[in-house]
Amino acid sequence: MEITKLSLKAWRIYRNMEQQKVAEKLKITPAALSLYESGKRIPRQNVIDKLLKLYGCKYEQVDFK
Repeated sequence: MEITKLSLKAWRIYRNMEQQKVAEKLKITPAALSLYESGKRIPRQNVIDKLLKLYGCKYEQVDFK
């Protein structure tokens, strides 16, 4: 079975969350979240763990590019 991967931005939109609110929950700047969502930067493991929990998804379901 092939797992469909969604971008961080797609997960955020799917969960009906605003970038500002996600950044606040993660204790990062909206600019940092924007870099992660655009694939220009890969988040550190602790931020990845928080994102996965917040979005209710698994690592294998996220395309970090």
